[in-house]
Formats: sequence, C-alpha cells, structure tokens
Amino acid sequence: MRTEIPAEIWERIIDQLETDLYTIAKCAQVCKAWYHRSQYRLVSRIMLGDPSRTRRFARLLDTQPRIRKWVDEVRIHGMARSPKELPPIQHFNTFTSMLAKKLPSMYRLTIAASEWQSGTAHRNAFLHLSTFTGVTDLYLMDVMFPSKVVFARLFCALPSLSKITCIEVSFRSTQSNPAVFSPTRPEIRTVHLEGPSLDVADVFAEKLGLPVEHFSAGWFITLKDSPCDNAILAMVQCTGSTLRRVDIRLRRELPETTAKVDPSGREPQTGAFVQSLMRAKWNSTPRFAKARRIGHWS
Repeated sequence: MRTEIPAEIWERIIDQLETDLYTIAKCAQVCKAWYHRSQYRLVSRIMLGDPSRTRRFARLLDTQPRIRKWVDEVRIHGMARSPKELPPIQHFNTFTSMLAKKLPSMYRLTIAASEWQSGTAHRNAFLHLSTFTGVTDLYLMDVMFPSKVVFARLFCALPSLSKITCIEVSFRSTQSNPAVFSPTRPEIRTVHLEGPSLDVADVFAEKLGLPVEHFSAGWFITLKDSPCDNAILAMVQCTGSTLRRVDIRLRRELPETTAKVDPSGREPQTGAFVQSLMRAKWNSTPRFAKARRIGHWS
C-alpha cells in the first residue's frame, strides 16, 4: 500500500537544511507543497554581500510584502578576494536606508568578515538603523572598525539591543575621547567576547558601564586566541551589582606562537587567574557569589 508522507514531515526536513541555501532553493522548485516552507527558509536568514543584492532584496520586499515578517536575521558581509582580506561593506548604507521599517520580525543583525571604512555609514545611517526596533541581538565577527567611537555608535543606535557578541573585533585606531560617547547607556544585558578584546572591553566597561547580567568569554565559537586576562577582569570589575552569571572557557595550553614557557615545566595556572577574578568581583559586590557558573575548561 502506498503511503503519503505528511507535509509536516517534509517541512521538518526542509527546516534541517536551513544553512544549505542551494538545496533549499532546489526544494522550492519541486512542488507547490514544498514552495512556501522553502521560501520561508530562504528569506528567514538573509545574506547581503554587495549593494546590488541588497537592492534586489529591498525590491522583493516591496513586491511581496507578506514575506517581510519571515526575516529573522540579516547578515552583512564583504566580498573578499583573498582569505586574509577584510573587504569594505559599502552596502551598509543601502541596507539601512532601503530596509528601514520593513523587517518587523528581524531580531538579529550580523556583520562579518569586513572592514568598516570611511564612508561605510553616511550621516543618516545610524538614524535609519534606530528604526530597527525589533533587533535585540548584534553579532560581530572578524570586523575592523576605524575607532571605538564608531563601534559604540553602531550598537547604541539599536534601541532594543540586549545582547552583543564580539569575535575578533578590532580597531584601526584605539584612541578615543570619552566626551564624544553617547550619554545614553544602552540596556545590553548579555556580552560575549572572543579573540583579543581589551579595547572592546574598554568601550563596554569603562566608557559606557553597561548593566551586564551575563558575561561570557573564551573560545566558544572559534579556536583563536581567547580574550586576555585584563579584558575579562575589566568587564567583571566594572559591571557592578548587575552581574549574575559568568561563563569563561580558558585554554589549558597557549598556542606555540604566544606560549610563555614556565621554567618549572608546569602547565599554565589557569586556576590562579580564576581565583583572582573571583576575588576582584567579591571585593566589589557579595552578589557575585550567586553567579551560576564561573570557570569552564575544555
């Protein structure tokens, strides 16, 4: 006896292919029953790599307004010509101006593998960005900013932002004037750092004093260098009484290129660092004793 597979089963299978856009596009051409689920998956996480694609996507939203509510995440990245290159993202202006107020369900903005150059954001770009009121999660990976001020202006422009992830975020110039930082403190509750993060921690902890409740650091996503001890300590010391949870993943052994050899031949004393971290926080507030977890090794 021939048995029909329920459409719900096919939809679950298509959902599992969410990162394989090529296969999902093929699924959309199979039959009418697969089309709507495949189209939803194709637009739920949009990747914009150049101005042309950004304009085409904006026109698609104009011609098919019903799919606007399907978009959960927009990823903006550059088009690198070599693995080590960080290309510009000149289409950031196109994104903010043409898609403002058109993505009511978008909750995450991702910027990856790019350099924020002069002209990346025109004078109204951050104003347009402030209309993305549904964005609560900003994900930055392998991004170079011209300065700490531009970096701060980016996440301060998102009015509902509550979570930020910074992986290998760097600055061409680390000089900054505290007077130019916005006096309005964003309500970011969750911060995750990976890679060299001392300058990022300086912006979060000292310049803005974010009311962080959950702080995590280490090599959760990539296998590159973990944040330095000073970056972690700066974040923990400056968060005040709001901090409730800390997750830290430390390397047992440092990479050969940066390892500091102990004459005694012993392994790096990661435990000593965690103890100093706990003392630093306990000295500032007893509430840190209620943190769910501190010190995570793999």
